Parts: sequence; structure tokens; C-alpha cells
Amino acid sequence: MKKIIISSVLLATVLTNSCTSLSECKNITKTETIMMIDISDKKLFQSIRQDITDNVGNFMQKTGLGTIQECQSFKLSVAPVGSREQLDITSESIAISQKNQSIRDQEQQADPSPLVNMLKNRLNEYEKLTNDKEVTSASTIVNTMLKAILQTDVDAESDVLLFTDGVEFNNYINMYRHIPSVDEIPDVINKLIDQEVLNRFKTFQQEGVNPKVIIILKPCTSPVKVNIRDVKAYWMELLKQLKLTNIQFADNLNTINT
Repeated sequence: MKKIIISSVLLATVLTNSCTSLSECKNITKTETIMMIDISDKKLFQSIRQDITDNVGNFMQKTGLGTIQECQSFKLSVAPVGSREQLDITSESIAISQKNQSIRDQEQQADPSPLVNMLKNRLNEYEKLTNDKEVTSASTIVNTMLKAILQTDVDAESDVLLFTDGVEFNNYINMYRHIPSVDEIPDVINKLIDQEVLNRFKTFQQEGVNPKVIIILKPCTSPVKVNIRDVKAYWMELLKQLKLTNIQFADNLNTINT
């Protein structure tokens, strides 16, 4: 009798494992988006936050951001851009890793609420940081952006959304005083980007990584006048020389082309 019971248990285990393996996705199509938020100026951050609060829902519907189907995953990462050299990135993921599930189970696994909640929580934290004079004392945009790109999955389709006024100001460059010309860009790259980060980024590109970079360029809120057209021209040339070819500029989330 014990042998029969043991055999039945083993058979049930084998059948369960077999069904699980048959329903598991052999390949997961991965997509991910990094949202980089400039917190180097309190008024600038408020403008960025208002854009995200007002438009992120419509943007997600229009672009399919955070929408997944069977055998797909999506990861949203958020990182601040300020004076700190260290990358502080927070991520949340959703995935449907099994086939032939009930509609209810798929909807639960595809629910974007964890992504939205994470984004809201990070924005609340970033608002506190804008009151920190050390955080707002400088801006290291491109170096932080490349560090974030290096965190992406090589096998994933990646987008970078950079919310900023595009004005770098630190020990190496002050765009409030002077926006580098085309001829100055190579020197700017060598000064602004850590050599290790730059080398790793080039290796990343050799592996086929070419994320779509969307810069949501906000007007400069500093009392110092900065021409936004000159800032845009600088970034276009900078990204070109970094061989980031899939780029787009927008005023806000609603004006991004899909």
C-alpha cells in the first residue's frame, strides 16, 4: 500500500513539473525604460514633476510603456541627476513568464501599479533632495546618464528619458557662462565622463547596445539667461560624438513622437 501511495505522489509530482515546464516561456522579450530626473534646481524639478504628474498616464497609454503580454517583461528605473557622482537608481519590474494562464492571472501580473507607485515615491524623495544645497550645487548630467545606461540589460530594448534643462555646471564646465562649441566637445567628453565609465560604455556599444535617448528639454529656471537652442545644439553634437544615434528631443511627455 505504501508503494502505491509513493508511486502516486511521484507521478503527481512528475505531471506537475511537466505541466509547469510546458507552460513556462522559453524566451522572455525584455523592454526597459530609465527615467532620469534633474534635481539640480528646485524650480526645474517642480516643472519636471508637474510634467510627469500631468502626462505620464497618457504617455503610457500612447506609447504602450509598461504594457506587457504573454512572455514579456518590463522594467522601469528612475535615477536623480544632481551633484552626486554616485548613481542612485531604483527599479521595479513586471513580467508574464508563463503561457496559457487565465486572463485574471495575466492582468494581475501585468498590473503597472507597482511601477507607478515606485515612480511617485521616488519623486517625493527627490523633492526633499532639492532642498539640499549640496545636491543642487552642481550638475553632472552626461556622466550620470552613461552610468545608468551601463545598468541596462544587453538583451533588452531600452529607452532613456532624460528630464533636464541640459545645463552642465561643475568643476569642469559651466554652461551658464559658456556653451561649448563643436570643436570643444571631444575635450568636454574627456573631462565630464569618468574614463572607466567611457571605456565600459564603448564596450557596451560594441556589444550592440544602442538605447533610444529622449531628452525632455526644459527651459532653464536660473536667473542667468541660457539660450535653449544653443543647449539643444550642444546636446545634439555631444550625443552624436558619443555615437548615440537614436535620439529625440521634446518639450514634455505629450510631445514625444512614438
